[in-house]
Amino acid sequence: MSNAPIVFTIEEIENRTQRIDVAFFNPVYQKTMDELKRIANNKDRKVEDLDFFLKKISPTHLTGGATPRGAVYVEDGVKFLRIQNIRENEIRLDKCVRIVPEIHERELKRSQLKQDDVLLTITGSYGLAAVVSKDIGETNINQHIVKIELDQSKITPQYLSFYLNSELSRSQMDRAVTGSSRLALDYSSIRALKIACPIELTEQEKITKEITTLRMEANSKLSQAKELATSDQDYILNELNLALPNIPSINTFSVDAGLLLNRFDAIAHNPRYHELLIALEKGNYKPKPLVNFASLGHKMITPAESSPLEQFKLVELEDIDGELGIISRFREYHGIQIKGGKLKFEKGQLLISRLRFYLRKVAIVNEDLINGVGSGEFYTLDCKEDVDAFFLKTMLRQQLVLIQAEAKSTGSSRPRLTKEDIQSLMIPDVPFPIQRKIGQKIIQDLKMIKKLRGEARELTAQAKKKIDEFLRNAS
Repeated sequence: MSNAPIVFTIEEIENRTQRIDVAFFNPVYQKTMDELKRIANNKDRKVEDLDFFLKKISPTHLTGGATPRGAVYVEDGVKFLRIQNIRENEIRLDKCVRIVPEIHERELKRSQLKQDDVLLTITGSYGLAAVVSKDIGETNINQHIVKIELDQSKITPQYLSFYLNSELSRSQMDRAVTGSSRLALDYSSIRALKIACPIELTEQEKITKEITTLRMEANSKLSQAKELATSDQDYILNELNLALPNIPSINTFSVDAGLLLNRFDAIAHNPRYHELLIALEKGNYKPKPLVNFASLGHKMITPAESSPLEQFKLVELEDIDGELGIISRFREYHGIQIKGGKLKFEKGQLLISRLRFYLRKVAIVNEDLINGVGSGEFYTLDCKEDVDAFFLKTMLRQQLVLIQAEAKSTGSSRPRLTKEDIQSLMIPDVPFPIQRKIGQKIIQDLKMIKKLRGEARELTAQAKKKIDEFLRNAS
């Protein structure tokens, strides 16, 4: 949702409708409409329904896709976009599934993508728009995305995409969506979206060029941060004289019956895991179980019962930044406001998630988190005297530990590690001076990564405001 007030009063209802929910009467929407009326008064601007800009001569000017029957995806086929592939002004293909060409050509012919189509997500994470580039190749979409074909004598695709991702558009879509468990935009609401733009295409192109420049600078910062984070793993492996086994995870292989213990599944006996253990033994530093480096704890309290008036700082799983290994946020509540049991943690401890360990939810509790509590899916780690906390945190986030955790996890949709599983994770027994050296290197890199990501966020925020500022300041 947009920056809408949490609480407001409906003083009167004019032009009654069947909608009586909060989103429909949110005053942010009316402020947007007033702003659009003001923009429309400028002779160099126009405000029209999206329907006005559609390429009506095309029978597929506003079309959604569909999920193939049985949702059978193939390794080598036509790219098939889902909601997770669409972000603000960006189509991400790194986790794109594929469908067989026959379905693309027969069942989903209307939703085939072409250069300059504008895509808009319409359910769940609704309201995200991006433009189809010329080099995307054969691609289709599912039913949670619509493609928009434009009359490019009236508006450019890049401008519309930026506008649909702006606050002027967001408040309209926040009002238009319906549904409780899964919010959705219908086609009539999409057609009725008010689009404000310069009349001259050259002016639209000028705005999009300025926004694109800012976004490219932001992406450059993010790429630098990603490269630095990737180089850390290579640095650590070099310091430990370790080479990870170059073996893909496979589901079909042979296992000696004598090696089968309590687990019979492919994950537990995957050759990649056993090759990793061999590689660890060949390194400069012999591996030892995690229990040799830190004490694992799981102290639970019920704040609502034990300390109802006391203030706590709550950290949930989503509050751990898996990319950086930091606690990115927390929320403050009185004990009475916190439901159920929570893990109690202290400054200097490591928080480690037993649920979906592969998300790398490991972080050190800093001094800001006095009287902190967290999800019961966390465990705490208290490092022993000869163990550097930053070194241990770094090792627990490395591939050489993630592969072990994958092999030990149980559960399909929500894989977990037991206390014993976590304690048995093998860590190279590195002398403290080298631990400290590695830990300090990671601390410095983390500072730079956070700086680069912060600069990227600022540039992205500037880009997001460009259209709003341009339209408003010109009126």
